[in-house]
Amino acid sequence: MTGTLQKNDIDIPPVGSGHGDITARFVVARAGVSKYDEVKTAHDEWDSSFVGAVAIPRAQQEYPILVQKLLAVLYADPAFFEALK
Repeated sequence: MTGTLQKNDIDIPPVGSGHGDITARFVVARAGVSKYDEVKTAHDEWDSSFVGAVAIPRAQQEYPILVQKLLAVLYADPAFFEALK
């Protein structure tokens, strides 16, 4: 199995909520034959602050949650598990 990160964007605006978007292509191949080849995307939003000393650490705390959401989208796809068999 391989994964290629295609988008990895965190936005911390001076006013409003922070948000992030992540997109990755996941490929499962066996003996050179592709069994699964899909692009999955996740989005997350969180409360932010106009103060960088608060907003940046908050975004760092939220990033693993964004990655978890991406993996949840992948794991929710029955075709992914079928390809692993």
